[in-house]
Amino acid sequence: MLTLVALGYGIGIVPGLVLQQSSIRSRLHQVPTPSSPGELSIGACVRHTDLHRPLVAAAWAAAQPI
Repeated sequence: MLTLVALGYGIGIVPGLVLQQSSIRSRLHQVPTPSSPGELSIGACVRHTDLHRPLVAAAWAAAQPI
């Protein structure tokens, strides 16, 4: 995940220990967070061309807000 973030493909959430032990940590920017973040909103994304695949379609349907 950290490699994808370093390449510019979005953001990632990882435990601090993972970031500390990463060989690419100098290429990443850590955003400070409160010690107890409370409720987090999680985004889901998928390529439009993959929505016809049964597993992707089922996961996408489950990710839609209620």
